[in-house]
Amino acid sequence: MGTVVYEIIAGGIAFTILKTRGWKWSDFAVHASRGATILGVIMAIVLFAFGYAFEAIFGKVPVVLSAGLLTILLVSLLNPFFEELLVLGFVVQSMRKAFGLTTAFNVSLALRILYHLYQGPLAVIPIAVMALVFTLVYVKMGRLWPVIVSHALLDFLGLTVDT
Repeated sequence: MGTVVYEIIAGGIAFTILKTRGWKWSDFAVHASRGATILGVIMAIVLFAFGYAFEAIFGKVPVVLSAGLLTILLVSLLNPFFEELLVLGFVVQSMRKAFGLTTAFNVSLALRILYHLYQGPLAVIPIAVMALVFTLVYVKMGRLWPVIVSHALLDFLGLTVDT
C-alpha cells in the first residue's frame, strides 16, 4: 500500500506542477481504444513469455511480496499510469522537444532501468527489454494506452503468477 499512497501523493503533486506549467491531460496522449487495448494485451503476452524464458535460462528474478489481492490490483492499476505518464508521457515529450528523439529515448530507458534496480541485477535485462518495447511503441504510435494496458497486465501477472 506504500506504493499506492506514494504514487497518489507524488502523482497529485506532479500533475499540479505540470498543470501550472501549461500541461493538459490531452498532452499525455493516452488515447484509449479497443485496438490499443488489444495491442497492449499482445505486448504483455510477448513480454511475459520473454520473462518466463529468461527466468528458465538464468533463474528466477526475486520478487518480495507480502500483499493481498486488493493491494496487488491497486498497484497493478495505478503504477502503470504513474510510471508511463512520467517516463513516456512527460520525459520523452519534454526531452524530445529540448534534445531530440535519440536523447529522449535513451533518457527514458535509463530512468526506467534505474528505478527498477531494487529488483536486483538479474532483473535489468527483462526490464530493459520491456522499456525498449514500451518506448518504441509509444514513439511509433504516439499514444500511451497500449503501454499502460501491457504494464498493468505485466504487474498483475508478475505479482500473482509464480513463473
